[in-house]
Amino acid sequence: MKKLIMMGLSTLGLLMTIMVVVKTPVVASYEIIRMTNQADEKIVFEGFTLNQSASTEEIEAEVDETANEIVTVAVQFDYELISDARYYINRRTNINYFIAEQRRLSKQYHTAMNTELAAALELEGYQTQYVSTYSPFIEYEFEKEVFVENVDNIVGELVESDVVATAYIQNSLDKEAANINTAMFTTGSYYPVINGEVNGTGVTVGILEDGIVDKKHTNIAGSNISVRDEWWFIENVSSHATQVASVIGANTGIARGAKLLSVELYGGASEEIDWMLDRGVNIINLSYGESAKSVTGTYSSQSAYMDYVVRTNFVTIVAAAGNFGATHGYVGNPGLGYNVITVGATNLTGTYREDYSSYVVLKGPSKPNIVAPSGIKIPGYTSNVTGTSYSAPVVSGSIALLMEEFPEYKLFPEKVIALLSASSKYISGFPNYGSEGYNYEVGSGLFDYKEARENPNYTYSYVNTSGTSGVFKQVYLYVESGKTIKAALSWLLNSTNSTTIKLTDYDLRLFDPSNRLVASANSVHNNVEVVVFNTSTSGLYRLEIMQNGSLANGKDWIGLSYSIR
Repeated sequence: MKKLIMMGLSTLGLLMTIMVVVKTPVVASYEIIRMTNQADEKIVFEGFTLNQSASTEEIEAEVDETANEIVTVAVQFDYELISDARYYINRRTNINYFIAEQRRLSKQYHTAMNTELAAALELEGYQTQYVSTYSPFIEYEFEKEVFVENVDNIVGELVESDVVATAYIQNSLDKEAANINTAMFTTGSYYPVINGEVNGTGVTVGILEDGIVDKKHTNIAGSNISVRDEWWFIENVSSHATQVASVIGANTGIARGAKLLSVELYGGASEEIDWMLDRGVNIINLSYGESAKSVTGTYSSQSAYMDYVVRTNFVTIVAAAGNFGATHGYVGNPGLGYNVITVGATNLTGTYREDYSSYVVLKGPSKPNIVAPSGIKIPGYTSNVTGTSYSAPVVSGSIALLMEEFPEYKLFPEKVIALLSASSKYISGFPNYGSEGYNYEVGSGLFDYKEARENPNYTYSYVNTSGTSGVFKQVYLYVESGKTIKAALSWLLNSTNSTTIKLTDYDLRLFDPSNRLVASANSVHNNVEVVVFNTSTSGLYRLEIMQNGSLANGKDWIGLSYSIR
């Protein structure tokens, strides 16, 4: 494996310290990490009841009985690329050029490495193969009958190969797929939009769905949208995708000046995400998820992949939590990503959680992060649309408005997560009581664009390279008596593109003017911490980020934000 990595590096003429030409020079430094853990389980089954110890006979029997027509084998290679280039940007940096250059370098590296390693992996009989260009991932799709016939050879090669860190054998995904102005009024974007202050210009939003947007629909026709609809892809026009686009922007939505990208999900998501990254995407909306029969509330490779994309390519991903709140309540993948903003649903005026909105997680981060209105009446459709599928695009479109005014948010998804968490509204009857400061059902609360728009000066980004425990950062804020302080800390999971989690433990603490600890969030399972405190004394308060133990993966990118109401 070491030889292969060095071959890949030699191919590109790396080790990488590359000068990016912008208005002010920026050095893009990359670190290549060998994933020596090789995961606790080299073979992981998703959508099956099998485990690591299953025999090939047991695998063959269950796949034959329960699999859909396609079995996907998602192979994660034994390397990871971490970029710390954002550390060097400044106010004169051309943000859009910077993002394009970083993605070019990331694509160049991943493509060379993956092509090299794929050649060393001797899998046969697959129907299609996709080599990711932005992550250490390759996807093979097998017809069910072919997989069953060749299960010994397939599993044997995956287990024995030195280039494979983890292989995910997946049952093919079953996807499930009010007035917009009222939702905008509820979240605070209505007046800035209708007054022409913001419209998302200069921001690109990707829509990954069960089909493609109908470019001929009156809500879409003539708007700034690119749809992957080529003869060599099997793409189907989807009313669900068209409705999501109608909420985000186009002719009827929130960010009508934003560029939209639409692509249909088929099998794994890496090919579709690559297509959007190639086209400069800043925000990706995922209003799809696992079906009722496949959702388990457990972090899977779908979410792990999204975590890697966020951390490595500086893109903000927004996902629907799922619509199983009235039954088992499980949040579905990819909405279980640590670095993903997962959105639950409220009624149109944001006064309560809709019963169907999912909130239960068995293994993974606390979700949802926030909630937003649903029950929207979309122009051109006869009925109000309900579901977290329509709450997520309310947030995606609103983030596009924020990125238009504050372009640095394009580069710092951890700041966006912290900002949205700190600026969210309290919903009566849903108090914050978890160790991370979340409410079990609505996360940090109701999404509030108006408050988020007012808080850029109270939102920070840090990089932590310290290997020791202790106070990492302190921020002082003067607050008058009778105000409410809400602060949020967020840091990106350094995903190794696997379901083996390496997460540094941070706490967020608030001290009053007498140096008394008055609020703290100290979870060990989450990468977002939220504190809320109603002040009774005017004076200088102090927010403190506390690191517990060593860094999980060398460096952490951290976002901190607070609001005072």
